Amino acid sequence: MNNPFEALTAKLSAPVAPQKPPPANAVMVYDFETVPDESRFPRPKFDPTATSVPKLDANNLFAVCKTVPDVAKYLAANPLSAEQYDALIDFEKKSEKPRKGVLEEIEACKSKATSAFEEWKKECSVNPLKAKIVAFGWSLGNSPVESMTATNSDEERAICEKFWSLVATGRRRAGYNITGFDDALVGIRSILLGVTPTCKLVRKKYGNHQALDLMTLMFPNSSAMKLKEVCAALQIKVPAGDMDGSKVFDLVQAGKMKEVAEYVRSDVSVERDLMWKLQEVFAE
Repeated sequence: MNNPFEALTAKLSAPVAPQKPPPANAVMVYDFETVPDESRFPRPKFDPTATSVPKLDANNLFAVCKTVPDVAKYLAANPLSAEQYDALIDFEKKSEKPRKGVLEEIEACKSKATSAFEEWKKECSVNPLKAKIVAFGWSLGNSPVESMTATNSDEERAICEKFWSLVATGRRRAGYNITGFDDALVGIRSILLGVTPTCKLVRKKYGNHQALDLMTLMFPNSSAMKLKEVCAALQIKVPAGDMDGSKVFDLVQAGKMKEVAEYVRSDVSVERDLMWKLQEVFAE
């Protein structure tokens, strides 16, 4: 297979034990992938991902904005795309007498706008009150890892409904930081999407009969490491390699939902391996 994602699909689809229906009480290891809910928390006007931007007449702009304060005032009132900022920088550099102050001002405005966009993308992706679900991965016992993706509210609603159907019988759930994030996320999204829960999720950090949070089990009294750092330390191979959650937004923007699905399945796979290792040596 030349396509690494095809190889990953084959690996994650293969059962890790003789294929048979999982028992009704098999633990569900699960994970979600998220992006900002732009319907409630819209992105900043500056969008470095924009591929089509209004035509910018740099010549006329600099004819009006003859001083650094003029340029600063204009840029503050007119958020541009990364392409437009670069066009202004290129125009100024090619002028007969490039102005250092103007170039520095444009660069500073571009940097500030970029930082604001990146902060929005990160904060709204990891905050359960501001994020939306774009992928759900799970496994039941030794069964193959499964996944669903969502590109609209109906598909996200279906993900929530699937989650609740899986825990309806009191099935125990496990994952990394699920009591801190994933449980809150699916609860909030269910409220917003009008999905009726099949039970009430217990979110206690300790003594939780419903949920096994692997992060809490590993780090009960200290700062936690990231999942992939833990896997590296315990020599657990990560199928997705260097892929991480910060890249999910760009994959969704590019319509690469298959890759998003493979990533969430990779996370579930390593979380399941981690759970098995920890259960051999630690009591809850």
